This record gives sequence, C-alpha cells and structure tokens, in this order.
Amino acid sequence: MGFEFWFTAVTMVFVALFALWLCFPSERFLLARRENFSKRTMAFLDPTFAAAIDRDTRRLRRCAAALFVVMFPLASASDHYGLMLGAPVFSGLLPFIALALIVFAAVRLRAAGREFAVSGRHSAVARPRKVVLTDYVSKALQLATWAGVGADVAVAAVLGVAWARGHTGAKATAFGLGEVVVILGMAVCAAWFGRALCERPTPAVDASHLYLQDAWRASTLGLAFGLVAISAVFAFQSLVFAADVTWLDSAAQAPLLLSIAIALPVGPTQWRWFRRRLWPTLEPGQMLLPGQPVPPRVGASA
Repeated sequence: MGFEFWFTAVTMVFVALFALWLCFPSERFLLARRENFSKRTMAFLDPTFAAAIDRDTRRLRRCAAALFVVMFPLASASDHYGLMLGAPVFSGLLPFIALALIVFAAVRLRAAGREFAVSGRHSAVARPRKVVLTDYVSKALQLATWAGVGADVAVAAVLGVAWARGHTGAKATAFGLGEVVVILGMAVCAAWFGRALCERPTPAVDASHLYLQDAWRASTLGLAFGLVAISAVFAFQSLVFAADVTWLDSAAQAPLLLSIAIALPVGPTQWRWFRRRLWPTLEPGQMLLPGQPVPPRVGASA
C-alpha cells in the first residue's frame, strides 16, 4: 500500500467527517448564526422564529453535505483530467456550484412566505408599493455580478478566436465555452430567483414581522448574487489560463483585485440595503420591536 492509497483513504475520511459536521450543526453554531443575522440586519428575532431559522440552517447544510459528498470525487477527477487536457481548472467545480445555487433557490422559494408564519394570526400590514429586486439587492452588487459575467463572455470570445487561429486546443476551448454557459445560467437563475422571491407574499402581523421577512429575503438574494459574482471572478482566471494569450495573462489578477476592492464597501452595504430602500424612516441603529409602529416621514401629516 503506497502513498496514493493512504492519501485517498485520509481524504475519504476527511470528506465523511466534514459531511457529518455539516449535517449536525451545534447549538452554539445555530445561536451564533441567528445573532449574526440579527446584528447585521438590525432585525428583531422573536424566540418563536428561532426554530424556523434553525430548520433552514439544518436543511441547507444537509443539502450542502450531500452535494459535497458527490462533488468532491467527481470534481477532483474532472480537474485532474482537465489539467491533462489543458482545460480550465475551475471547470470541474463550477457545475456543482451552479447546482448548489439551484438547490438553494429551490429551498428558499419553497418556504417563502411561510418560514415565519404566526399561527392563528392574519396579515395586518400592507405595503405601499410592490417590492422589486433592487429593493433587496444593491445596485452595486448587481452591477458587479453582471460585469463579471460580461468579462467572462469577453474572454470566451477571445478563447474562440485563439482556437480558430490554432493557438488553443479544441478540448480546452470546449471546457472554457462550457464554463461560460454555466456562468450565464447561474446569472440568469439568480435574476429569476430574485424576481420570483419578490412575487411571493410576506404576510405580517406587524411592522417588525414584515421587517424580519425583508431582512431574510435580502440576505438570501445577496448570497445568491454574491455566489455568482465570486464564481465569475474565478471563472475569468480559469478562462485566461485556457486562452493562453500573452497580452491577456497580465490581466488575470485584475478581476480578483477589483472584486476585493468592490467587496469592501459593497458587503456591509448589501446587508442593510433593503433597510434604506424599504424602511427609510428608521433611525440608524434602530431596531423595530413587536407592536412598534414605523416612524412617519418627516413633515408627513398625522
């Protein structure tokens, strides 16, 4: 039994242990996640809603564990053979990231409007207008996401030209173009997910209840768009590697550095973007408590 056998055995044990850790989060972890969500969004978490967030956490982590167990060996093999063929390294992993996005969207859409339901109570809060995607996802994050996807498409075009001129292999080109198709699919999925989630009702017994649902949906869509944006950055680097064009190599790190520069201001802004758009009368740092009315606009008639 050589090194390869023991390496494979240790890796499989690691995969199994990691999957178990995902499937059974500790109470301390669940509490920390609830507190982090409440702190970032300034949403009051009634104890009756803690169980709903914990169920969602367990559900998503178990889905992630199942994907990881299937993804790890297949992605490793795909990347191994992809490197042998001169294909983008990221190609083997990207389909599983796209699948994770689809599962995430399906889980959240299935529960939308029911995750914080109050038994025996009817909706008592009406919105003054229809909610749209820009209310939940900041313009900066949307722009960064689509700019990254656009950059991937541009590099894919360069890759196609390089293949036509005989500078790039057909297999590497096929992997690269397939990668761009997946990235485009992820972006379209995120946009569709956002619009579909906005269409779902938000039955609320008071303003604090409605605010909690807005915070939950904003964090959900922020995560979905963020996943697409990050994937687009790594896909860009992978495509540059596949294109093997000298003048393009110097730009390989540019999207990564640019994404870091964008993430620093966009990240904190995204967490409370919905607050600025849908709850503009709240004071900075103000948390709506159950039964508390929404402050009126300055100058509004009583």
